[in-house]
Amino acid sequence: MENFQSISELLNYTENIKGKRFKEFDKDNALNVTSLRDKGLLGKLIETEFYKYPNNSNAKADFDNLGVELKVTAFKRNKTRKSRKSIFCERKIDIK
Repeated sequence: MENFQSISELLNYTENIKGKRFKEFDKDNALNVTSLRDKGLLGKLIETEFYKYPNNSNAKADFDNLGVELKVTAFKRNKTRKSRKSIFCERKIDIK
């Protein structure tokens, strides 16, 4: 697992995903085998293959030391067959 010391370091690393296709990260062929009805499939793929973050059901933020949760938005193939997917990080803020 990548161990980021700052949000800037995390965002700089995340720049490396630009222009990549999901199949480039799909070493286990999950996109061809697993039902695409699994809404979390692409997020799990990015977590495990790009960020090297182990797949889990832990309630803590993905990058807990930074208070950052990884989010991958909805996937849709439009009429021109282009895929639309956004990956972003969300800062977890505790309000007391």
